[in-house]
Amino acid sequence: MHTNDTHITLCRRSKRALYNRYFPCYSPRAMSQDRLIKLVSDGDSKGVGKGHTYYSFKNRKTLASKKISVKKFNPIAKKHTVYKEKK
Repeated sequence: MHTNDTHITLCRRSKRALYNRYFPCYSPRAMSQDRLIKLVSDGDSKGVGKGHTYYSFKNRKTLASKKISVKKFNPIAKKHTVYKEKK
């Protein structure tokens, strides 16, 4: 039995609980599926990197009827390309 109270509480927690505590953006609770959208790349002018995907969230109140398109970095084309929202 350890005398340090913080060490006792850390030993009782699971590794996943500790990970979710310090990295809440990667916890399963942070990825609610109803707000999740899929952003698909159109590729660059030559078509390189077409189909690469990002997953993100959209504000359903203000952007409910609009499909969004944003410029994000495409690691396959190694440049910024246009990503459009797909179902």
